Amino acid sequence: MGIWRLIREEYVTSQEEVPWEDYEYKWQQWFDPIIDFKAPMSEAFQGTSKYSEKLQIAAMRIVGSVVSLSSDEILRYLDKIIEEKIIELSMTEVIYNGIQKSAEVILQSIIDLYSREPETIVTPPVIKQERDKPVGEPINFRGMVYAPLNEAGVVLLFSKVMNELGIIYESSPISGFDMVGRLKTEKGYERKHFEFEYLSSHFKVHKHDPALVDFIVCWEHDWKNCPEEIQVIELKQVIKDLPAAF
Repeated sequence: MGIWRLIREEYVTSQEEVPWEDYEYKWQQWFDPIIDFKAPMSEAFQGTSKYSEKLQIAAMRIVGSVVSLSSDEILRYLDKIIEEKIIELSMTEVIYNGIQKSAEVILQSIIDLYSREPETIVTPPVIKQERDKPVGEPINFRGMVYAPLNEAGVVLLFSKVMNELGIIYESSPISGFDMVGRLKTEKGYERKHFEFEYLSSHFKVHKHDPALVDFIVCWEHDWKNCPEEIQVIELKQVIKDLPAAF
């Protein structure tokens, strides 16, 4: 969507400082925009693994490793930005480090930095990650000791109960919703559309389109005004009625 410059980061001392409620955040970062593109660059993530042939990188590498991507990964990504957005970059002049430059020159200087020998690169400070993250309540359910704390955990738990819910996996679209599945009914296996959330209310927070989704799969159903046309699979309740071992 654009190129932004990190100006500062601070450790979170109270969650009241954080404007989001979907996770217990440890750091906040502030950025200044260099350029906002008229249209987002296509990252072309596809399939279940969300791998991009265009960038030769998986989406999870970007989501989970913002400050620790390899030099090669950074170069591939930045090269594609210049290739796809060269006109906007070359026509946009900004003040950078006290000097007026085009956004293209700024981006090229960053590429030059990461093109050097690894030992000459000054890498950004890596935020120290805690080895033992907070864990959910104990569930001891089919190989999962603790309850999910995020959407990824919900997906993993759902995969362990799909068969008993009469649901068959079909595909994972790159937009609109998270999964297409087949639900066993009296008419046969009907195609349904699923969205995964840790809390059902996150569906509204993330501004998903209710018209595209048949089911919300969540750990806990807390959305009191959930549209009637959307069915909710609350895994916290589902696993109470299933054997803990296969």
